[in-house]
Amino acid sequence: MSSLILRHVALEGEGPTVALTLEPGRVLAVMGRPGAGKSRFLSAVAGEERFTRGTYERASGPWCYSGRIGGRTKLATIAGQGAGSTPTAITDALTAVGLWERRNDPLSKLTAGAAAAAELLPAMAEGTGLRLVDALYDGLDPWTYATAMGRTRKLLEEGASFVIATNRVDLAREADAILVLRDSRVVFAGTPAELTRRGKATRMVIDAENQPGVRAIAAPFAVTIRQEGDRLTMEAAEGQALAARLLLEGYGNVRSVVLQEPDLADALREL
Repeated sequence: MSSLILRHVALEGEGPTVALTLEPGRVLAVMGRPGAGKSRFLSAVAGEERFTRGTYERASGPWCYSGRIGGRTKLATIAGQGAGSTPTAITDALTAVGLWERRNDPLSKLTAGAAAAAELLPAMAEGTGLRLVDALYDGLDPWTYATAMGRTRKLLEEGASFVIATNRVDLAREADAILVLRDSRVVFAGTPAELTRRGKATRMVIDAENQPGVRAIAAPFAVTIRQEGDRLTMEAAEGQALAARLLLEGYGNVRSVVLQEPDLADALREL
């Protein structure tokens, strides 16, 4: 059974809709600037708000967001709110976010970063189903993020699925699909690779003593070639890694080739 099926849903009455299926063990990253509608989208998937168009089906599972849990709630209790509430599952969840030693503390005693980790606890529990996480990964320190992602990957291997509102590019690179919103409207839906290809073209900067030979071998791979003294700057979408290898191995007058590949962060900024 699919974890989430979106049938041409939209938050607004006008603009594009999105249709996708999230299978067990997969991650959908929902991205966008502040106020883009990420929290709204997760709220609609959770059933707290209505999509204005389309229909959807989802598996059961926790919805984790800042402020959902009362400040007096102890961390061990929070960890037990997920699907797997055995002592071992609670221990694993608390350990994954670095809070085992504070398991008997209430949420109100934590710093902002630790509170974000605590509110993520229900999504760290054992079990399958769909976990909705609203921006909580973004508030983790680098050490907690690393262990929480390790736990997330383990849960994915066991069949859990995640819809994560985030602006962390490193997390988005690991997602199976990305949905980008602006003004609560869909501006992109696809894989990380598809989004990356929409970004800036690959650039090659070549130092060479004899430009004509370099031009001849590079031209089939390049969309544009620009000469700047002893350097050539070329831009193209694909094929540049092969061109760089041919240049370095085939021409002794090539001193260096710097390959600048498209980046997911650049593609996001351009949307």
